[in-house]
This record gives sequence, C-alpha cells and structure tokens, in this order.
Amino acid sequence: MVAAWTAGCDGAPVPMDDAGAGTTRASIRGEVTYAGSADGSLLIGVFDWDDASPSQPMGPPRELVPVTTPTFPHPYELRAIRPGSYFVGAVLDIGRDNPTIPGPEDLEVYTPRIELAAGDELVIDLALPND
Repeated sequence: MVAAWTAGCDGAPVPMDDAGAGTTRASIRGEVTYAGSADGSLLIGVFDWDDASPSQPMGPPRELVPVTTPTFPHPYELRAIRPGSYFVGAVLDIGRDNPTIPGPEDLEVYTPRIELAAGDELVIDLALPND
C-alpha cells in the first residue's frame, strides 16, 4: 500500500479536497465489518483511482474517517466527494503504531473502481479480512 493516510478527529470525516463550497458533491456511506480478534484503530477513506495502480490507491485520501477505538460493525459516511473515479478502503491499524502508512500486519480492504457523479449517494459496505 503506497497511499498515505492522514489522522484526524475520531469518527469525524476529514475532507482533504479543497474544491469550492459551491461544487455539488457525492457521498458514500456504509458499514465496516470485522469478525477477527485483533485490536487497532480504523481508518476509512476514499482515494482517487489511478489506472497505473488498479489494485490499490496511490496518494492521500480525498476524505478520511479515523476511528481510534472502533466497534464492529462500524458505520461511516464520506460526504464531500467530487465527481470522479475512486477506491473506497478501510485499514485496521493493528497495535495503533502507524496510522498513516499501513504495514504488513495491518488488515486492509478496498473496493474496485467506483464512479461518482454529482449528487450520488452510494451505500458501500466493507468487510475486513479476519486475522
């Protein structure tokens, strides 16, 4: 995973996109599920799609929801996304030792490419792999 995650306030979306307030945005909401026993912080984000790296996101998220002590299933909402092509992903940072760049011990899940148009409201559930 090459993308860098950015920490923010617990459970609140952190927009990383600097578009003007008048831009019509899309939103994504859903639940992150996990049935394993590992403990860690949860990061949920939406990333720009990059055709050169179709299996995982590259670069920082457009919007991020950090959760210090998650309980599962964990609801999320990303609500200020420009129209475009994206991934949605979740990372469980095992041990809470590296919140910005997932390591080999961390659990990750990403969607295939999604297309968002202005005003879209998608529901996307994410299931982290068991440890």
